[in-house]
Amino acid sequence: MANRKHLFAFGCSHTFGHSLPDAHPPSESDGPSNFAWPQLLATDLGMKCFNLGKPGASPKRTLYNIVNCKDLKSDSVVIILWPNSNRNTRLLQKDHGGVIAHDFLPALLGMKFPSEHYEKIEMTHKEHQEFLTFYYEKLHNDYNASFDFATIVNTADNYLRRKHIIPIHIIAEHDNRILVDKEFKHILAPMLVKQIIWKTDFLIDHALDGSHPGLESNKLLARNLKKWFF
Repeated sequence: MANRKHLFAFGCSHTFGHSLPDAHPPSESDGPSNFAWPQLLATDLGMKCFNLGKPGASPKRTLYNIVNCKDLKSDSVVIILWPNSNRNTRLLQKDHGGVIAHDFLPALLGMKFPSEHYEKIEMTHKEHQEFLTFYYEKLHNDYNASFDFATIVNTADNYLRRKHIIPIHIIAEHDNRILVDKEFKHILAPMLVKQIIWKTDFLIDHALDGSHPGLESNKLLARNLKKWFF
């Protein structure tokens, strides 16, 4: 990792820095938090930080963001804090060529957003709730999600290595099935991967929303990443 100039971080709200003091209430338009672990680690290592975490992102959305990142160079360090495997993303290609990423997860069941959100994903609130209910009751299961997760991690690793970048994969213990189950572990290529224990390696305090990792949590993860990989 010596002589690297740029640190790129991918993931969900836990990478973005959801509800840290400069990102509360959270808004992608305001950019990620300077108190989040990517900026803290980059500053400590003397690198320029590119925090590409997206609140609500799934593993699929994270992969999509990686392969569409135009700024990656061989002097980059890439760290991926993978979102939970029970999340997914529906990609919608618009007539003008743009793509809308519709991220969804179980916590959205029963929630309601402003009307612009539903216009963007081309559903009404009712249709969205019906979609989530059908997906999580009829389509989703942990085994299938874990297999999809393993293939996504593999694809991201292979893509980045073709760019002469060896990424760091961070996977929380609640998604460790791809690391320990024989059904999936054998399909993973050799890679830099660390399983973290969520409540000791990261989540030791809370952000302003009372849920996401707080200031001390982000400092802790930045210290741990430096110790583990640098």
